[in-house]
Amino acid sequence: MNKNRIIVLVSLLLGSVSVSAQFPSLNFGYLGLPQKVTTESLADGIDFIHVRRGELSVHDYYTLSSGAISKQKAADLTQLLANLGYEARHEPLAEFGLHGEPLGVLVRVGHFKDLAEAKKTERALHQSGVTMAVRHTAEDGGASAGPFDISILKVDLNRYKGKIKSALGEGRIQGKETTSSISKRYDAIAAVNAGFFAWEPAVGTVGDPAGVAVIDGSLVSEGTEGRAALVIDNQKSKRVWVAHNLRTETHLKINDINWPVSGLNRTAGKVLNCGNLYAAPTALPAHDFVCRNANETILFDKSFGPMTSAKGSLEFVISPDGLVNFDIEKDGLEVPKGAYRVQAWGKSANELAELISAGQTIEVHQKLSSDEGDIPLKKGLFLVNGGPTLLRAGQLDFSARFKEGWETHFGTLTINDEFVDKKDTATVGDEYSSSRVGFYHGWVVRRHPRTAIGLSENNILYVVVVYGRQAGISAGASLRDMSQIFQDLGVKEAFNLDGGGSSVMVVNQRITGSPSDKSGERPVGDALLFTRD
Repeated sequence: MNKNRIIVLVSLLLGSVSVSAQFPSLNFGYLGLPQKVTTESLADGIDFIHVRRGELSVHDYYTLSSGAISKQKAADLTQLLANLGYEARHEPLAEFGLHGEPLGVLVRVGHFKDLAEAKKTERALHQSGVTMAVRHTAEDGGASAGPFDISILKVDLNRYKGKIKSALGEGRIQGKETTSSISKRYDAIAAVNAGFFAWEPAVGTVGDPAGVAVIDGSLVSEGTEGRAALVIDNQKSKRVWVAHNLRTETHLKINDINWPVSGLNRTAGKVLNCGNLYAAPTALPAHDFVCRNANETILFDKSFGPMTSAKGSLEFVISPDGLVNFDIEKDGLEVPKGAYRVQAWGKSANELAELISAGQTIEVHQKLSSDEGDIPLKKGLFLVNGGPTLLRAGQLDFSARFKEGWETHFGTLTINDEFVDKKDTATVGDEYSSSRVGFYHGWVVRRHPRTAIGLSENNILYVVVVYGRQAGISAGASLRDMSQIFQDLGVKEAFNLDGGGSSVMVVNQRITGSPSDKSGERPVGDALLFTRD
């Protein structure tokens, strides 16, 4: 008898865990897969559900693979491999593209049951000048037995008396922390990773949410225009919803002029995921791409953490009572509570310098709006970035993929894979500066660890983590898989959060599955917490 089965049986005897007879079959991978479900009550109105679906199949294996490439590129690669003594095959992709078009084909070599053997062939090919990636076919996004390791929080918002909050890593913008550490710091009942964030200096301030973040009524990161966001209001009757086409606006009221602020608490000139009216080459969202702006006004508050003066910028402080002060205190200090620090660059610095003087009064105005209406900033309000929207009115929202940042073609604009995780790009692909077909295939269609959230009509909140990238343990999920899971759960509105190595669920300070990074649980920019008060 294996260890997991012993734990479940002991828990059954203790009364903390039960096998669920009513839980629906999650119809992804393919229909009819074996599925084991256990549930555990964590508090009144909040349950943890563990689903073990599928099994390792003889039909899945390791292989060496190209990216999604054109038929001509596939023919050229196949001939090159043949010249090197390798027999290649062509395979279709698991899905069509955003606009119903074929995404290309995959060129593959070998059927390996053993990862070490696949890696050996990978190295041999690389020495011959051909870079192909090791893939496991269970992660392709098509029919597969998995297996799939799934953790679900079921929260009845009509009964749950605690609070739902988001919290920044290390309690500040410029910091990362594991979800389990954040959960422990707040003594949370449960927690999951939350929104996208800047993971290295090349894309921005490390730890900075890559999109909107509101912490207990304070707007600490601007939104990605065109994207949706998760909204949590803890006041009176608890409410959680997805706000679509979220827009954040910050401006300085200087005399009769409304001076636009292009960014909050981030590195000037770098807009991760774009979606910023003042940045180039596009104001549209573009996931895992950095847009630029040399003429920015950035506003910082206490949530940023210790600050350093920026050479080449116009820099001043707005005191809590609104007075301008050019005397910056020494570096390494936080912005005082209620105050703001402003950095302006390029033309913005030159023009702003002509408008302000020491001792004058400036007002800071902020506004959040969406297709569902304005969202007043108030205590108990939290917003988390993410995307794309998975379900609207219970149906797969396919259009959200291109509207919210996963478009594949950008015409004459250069939107490439420069900043994309190298693990996903180290393989043969078609190189067009305006096409992100390979990125779309790798990010959307293939299976990865995923975290997402959804709400049913009867005010039941579901938070789902599918662990992945671990053959024989858990294959992960595609975006279509995640949408299917929420449909099976009866969810009407569902929204994707950050995934990959970030995906993790923590219940009563224990991790519920196996995070995919070899180094263990990944530090993240923010986490979503379910607390006792």
